[in-house]
Amino acid sequence: MKLKIKAQPGVTYECYRGFTDNMGSRVRRGQRYYMMSEWRDFYYMHSVSRKGYGKAAPKKEFAAHFIPLNPIDAA
Repeated sequence: MKLKIKAQPGVTYECYRGFTDNMGSRVRRGQRYYMMSEWRDFYYMHSVSRKGYGKAAPKKEFAAHFIPLNPIDAA
């Protein structure tokens, strides 16, 4: 069974498989990001360190590149 991960506000994600987004910005393995906003086909992510540019992570491939570090409990 394949796990489907959706980006959520307030959750930090770590990239475990690098990629280049549609604007040409490189997302490297080990970097940590949080979701700023949601577009039609992309999540707009920004670095936790607040350095660099925002990244556009495709929704379809989000689970293949990111893992949550501090998931919000569904209580």
